[in-house]
Amino acid sequence: MKRLIVILGLFISQFVSGQEVYYHDYYETASDFAVTKWNCDNEDSLDGVIIEKVDAQNRVIEIKFMKNGKLNYGGLCYLSPWLRFDYPNDSTITLSYLNPDEKPEANIECEVPSKMTYYLTSDKKTIKSSIAEFEFDPEPYLKNDWTKESLDKILIELKKDNGKASPCIDYYSKSQSKLNGVFPVSKDFDQLNIYFNGIEKKEIKTVGNTVYSK
Repeated sequence: MKRLIVILGLFISQFVSGQEVYYHDYYETASDFAVTKWNCDNEDSLDGVIIEKVDAQNRVIEIKFMKNGKLNYGGLCYLSPWLRFDYPNDSTITLSYLNPDEKPEANIECEVPSKMTYYLTSDKKTIKSSIAEFEFDPEPYLKNDWTKESLDKILIELKKDNGKASPCIDYYSKSQSKLNGVFPVSKDFDQLNIYFNGIEKKEIKTVGNTVYSK
């Protein structure tokens, strides 16, 4: 009975807020989380499932990569299993890379930021610039032969491209909804330099202002 009440409460909360939840199948390759099927009926039947949460404006707001019912933190260090997307205004997207405590946390050894901010043109199709932030607890590094000077040096290197336009929104290819169907890219985006599998390509209708060439 208690479980039924909890499920009902979640359903009512999502209904009131206009949120939707979708489930997609994926598998972990040697370098990526690869979507293999969109819109699966039963998340419990899959070894690897993406849980995508979408807001009332059909924008992805959260992605979780699950494996055997748990967040998939056991893979490659540069793959983040828990992502949160926020939209502070019509031309800004922020992406937070969450740790198991639901806090943004960087992995500097794997060059993963704690947060990315993307600034778009007014039509929301082109990325003008992007900023990476690197929040993390330095103590584990300092206890493992890192120094404050070496941490400062690597942070300068990791932030050297701040202000430039990222080619695309990280992990947007793993979302079916994206930005209400829009897949923003920079003017220098080259689809030959960024790999998307065939399943993911089918949900990328356009890149910037042009039709995506499959």
